[in-house]
Amino acid sequence: MNIKSTIFGTQYGLTSELKVKADWDPEITQAVNLMPQAAQLEQHVQQVLAQKDAALTKGPVSQ
Repeated sequence: MNIKSTIFGTQYGLTSELKVKADWDPEITQAVNLMPQAAQLEQHVQQVLAQKDAALTKGPVSQ
C-alpha cells in the first residue's frame, strides 16, 4: 500500500496520498466510524456540565 500512496502523492499531491493511506488503515476506518458516537458523548457531557453549573448557580434553598 505504500507504493500506491507514494504514486498518488507524486501525481496528485499530499492530500491524495493521505486519503489513500487513510482508506487502507483499519484504525482510521474504525475512528471514522466512531465519530458519531463521540459527538453524542460530547453533547451529553456539555448537557451534564450545563446542568451542574445551573445547580451551583441556583445555590441552597432558604427556608
